[in-house]
Order: sequence, then structure tokens, then C-alpha cells
Amino acid sequence: MELDEAIKHAEEVAEEKEKLANTYKSFKDFGNPKSSITSGYKKCLSCAEEHRQLAEWLKELKRYRETENANID
Repeated sequence: MELDEAIKHAEEVAEEKEKLANTYKSFKDFGNPKSSITSGYKKCLSCAEEHRQLAEWLKELKRYRETENANID
């Protein structure tokens, strides 16, 4: 997998998890701390945040590599 593909994948997963988390809000038990709905919502949001962070780190790595390559030339 190339770096651009990894960035795209991380962003796509983050978007999918955010959409899924938002669907949990429509369920009757949403907000109940003991509900699996609320737990699923929190897990999806956490996963989305982690993938957004991963995408940012990968973008930073890409910029670093591009800078290094420019300095070599």
C-alpha cells in the first residue's frame, strides 16, 4: 500500500465510523450509559478519531518525505 492510499483509507474509515456513530443517535436507548447503543456510539467515535489522527500523521510523513527528497535534489 502506498502512502497516499493509506491516507485515503484512514480518512474513509474515519468517515464511515462517524456516519455509523450518528446512526446510533436515532435509537431509543441512545444516551443510556448502560446501553450497548451508547457504547457502540462511543466506540465508533473513538475509532473515527484514531483514524483521523492516523491520516494526519501519514500526511505529515508524506510532507517530511517530500521535503527530504527536495533537499536531496
